[in-house]
Amino acid sequence: MAIPAIPIGAKITAWAVGQWRLILEIAVAVILLIWIAGLTIQTKYLKAQRDAIEAQFGAFKDQVSRLGKEAEAKAKQREADDAKRIAVAVAGRDAALKRLSDERAGRRNVPFTGPDTGGSGKICYDRAALESALQRFTAGTQGLIDEGDTALINGRALVGAWPR
Repeated sequence: MAIPAIPIGAKITAWAVGQWRLILEIAVAVILLIWIAGLTIQTKYLKAQRDAIEAQFGAFKDQVSRLGKEAEAKAKQREADDAKRIAVAVAGRDAALKRLSDERAGRRNVPFTGPDTGGSGKICYDRAALESALQRFTAGTQGLIDEGDTALINGRALVGAWPR
């Protein structure tokens, strides 16, 4: 349907105005249809993208959860291994300290003085005072030796119990 041209200087009639209005309404309707079609296509595209991203995120969450559980299991296993190693080291230390104590219970580090032999070339001394001094010296040095041996045993136990 051809629309007649309006000559210059002619009056625009109601019919002509109606024709232009109809054309305008059709154009607006076509634009609205194109706009609605575009929105529909865009909505479907964005929904597909969102679904893909949600799937990737779900897979990521599952992977993180799995890795977290594996790490917790490894940590618990390492903690159990460390506890066993510490228990073995402490038991070894306690046994070594017991052996050390048992060894020292029946011996003296400094022997008693020998019998008093009178004679020339000998230095005279008070036997009771000498024995007392030797016992004090032995007790003092034995305490230092015990501390050193205990520190050595504790150090070995600590090194043995140290997590690897």
